[in-house]
Amino acid sequence: MKNILRNYKYFIILFSFTLAFTASSAEQNSITMKLKQCPDTPNCVSSQSLSAEHKISPIPYKTSAVEAKEKIKTIMLIMPNTRLIKEKDQYLHIEFKTSVLKFVDDVEIIIDDAEKVIHIRSASRVGHWDLGANRRRVENIRKKFM
Repeated sequence: MKNILRNYKYFIILFSFTLAFTASSAEQNSITMKLKQCPDTPNCVSSQSLSAEHKISPIPYKTSAVEAKEKIKTIMLIMPNTRLIKEKDQYLHIEFKTSVLKFVDDVEIIIDDAEKVIHIRSASRVGHWDLGANRRRVENIRKKFM
């Protein structure tokens, strides 16, 4: 019984360390001002992408970073089927759920006050092709923000 408890304790410790080292990309990336790169699939766009297929322009702003963040957050949260997942300093993570099939897409925002731009990444959680839905979403957000 002692061996089982000791092994269980080691498992918990190992699991805790694993979680610590694989902390969400969101929290790590908000500190480094970098969004996670898009995968090779065509269901993601990012203003920080190095790939032409996934590249989308960042959204410029002229106000303070706080005002820009609040404005873009409000724009996204009034869109249908959205939910705020995480908000921290210059970072937002908002989940979008498609109306019919209930697929989940993640939109991440980093406010870069030095450059006065909002970096944005929109990606499908599953699947391969999104029929351009993530690109259209970002352009719709951009249009509403401007």
